[in-house]
Amino acid sequence: MSWTQVSERRYERPISKYEMFFLLPEDVSGALFNGRRTYTIFSRLKVDLDLGVPPLEIENALRHAWKQVRYEQPSLAMIREESKKVYEVPDKAALQAWLDRTFIVSDDTDSELPAREARPIEQATFYYFPKVSEIVFRAPHSVIDGMGTILFWDTYLTALTIPNPNIAFGEEGIRLFPIIDEILGIPETPSPESVERAAQGLNDFAKVVPGIGPISRTNKVPPTLTQKRELVLSEEITKAIIQGCKRNGYTVTAAVHTAIILTMAKYADPTQTTKDSKYVTITAQNFRPKLPAPYNSSKCAISLYLYGWPLIVDEPVTSTFQEIVQIVSKHYKTVFNENPANVIAGGPFFDAILALVQDPAFSAAPHPRDPLVNGLGVLENHLHQEYDSADRHVAVNDFKFSCDGTMGYSGIHFYTFHDKLRVVYGFNEAFEDESDIQIHLENIQKVLLEEVVA
Repeated sequence: MSWTQVSERRYERPISKYEMFFLLPEDVSGALFNGRRTYTIFSRLKVDLDLGVPPLEIENALRHAWKQVRYEQPSLAMIREESKKVYEVPDKAALQAWLDRTFIVSDDTDSELPAREARPIEQATFYYFPKVSEIVFRAPHSVIDGMGTILFWDTYLTALTIPNPNIAFGEEGIRLFPIIDEILGIPETPSPESVERAAQGLNDFAKVVPGIGPISRTNKVPPTLTQKRELVLSEEITKAIIQGCKRNGYTVTAAVHTAIILTMAKYADPTQTTKDSKYVTITAQNFRPKLPAPYNSSKCAISLYLYGWPLIVDEPVTSTFQEIVQIVSKHYKTVFNENPANVIAGGPFFDAILALVQDPAFSAAPHPRDPLVNGLGVLENHLHQEYDSADRHVAVNDFKFSCDGTMGYSGIHFYTFHDKLRVVYGFNEAFEDESDIQIHLENIQKVLLEEVVA
């Protein structure tokens, strides 16, 4: 599974199971919807740029930083060829072609338009919207995860404020990142015990799918535009929620996820849900804090360093906040942190999922209805509000993160930035109504205020 240099300018390795987990739905949606791939990551920064150059040269500075990130982290430009990941050291013409294809300057004033239309991209792509001073990063989820995206911005803004004038492509292939199993020393051939544990985890998940979930027209109509509704709580409310969580002995992540579960239960499709229905999802957990340097830092942002495991809540329709938050808290605290057997089974669990979704019977069975949920924590732990050097200054005024959706799976991402808790609900307007999404967000806030702050 390691990278191999097969010629002077070419490196290859097999596609990993973690990449394939995202590649399969990307491929299916791309084939069905004219290259519009589901799960494409969207991340936007609103910035003040004081780069010590004339306004007309800001674009060049941004482009150079994009090139510098590729040089420092060549995984940014790897491509897929059948069952392989490939990186080729570019000559001058190939580098310019990559820049022309992946660095886009737009006169639009709506920086969310590429994501709203789910515009097809083959590689990670950077957008600059000078009229609104916003920069956007879009990438296939099979290339990078949510925390990696935050770390990418730290890498990029560092390169923007501290440019390297002496970039010489040629030896950067040695910096291609290994997959997570290699770093953790997990063997490629899993033990029978880890395979059995993974199978049990998947069986627990499969028994309760499709879960609860909101009313949706998925599989009844074709997708149209992907939308993102955002709930931004004030500094005062965010502070009160943080204090309430500390007082009550659980994390903000557990509290927000619990509020989401209760909201899904309250607005579940009444034709598909009973009081005995279970909530089910797979939580993706960032593994970088458990990895050695440099893999735990922004120096290795362009990577998939995560594991997943099912979270199941019995009878959420009739359960209280306190009952559910204890289950969610235990899951986040112990599923990997106090359970090395689950860590070893993390890879086989992805193997089991891939086998399941490629089984023809899976297509005919009910699919999960509950939105995917991912908490990204306090962004300032990884992304500064300001980046400075002797002659350059960048202020990051706002951050937004979501994923494009073309196959019916909604996604809820939440994080804190500038002392404000933000919840972003990504959905496809063909499947769910924007007015319903707004009601869901308002109910999430209501639950947090009543159960955590009060």
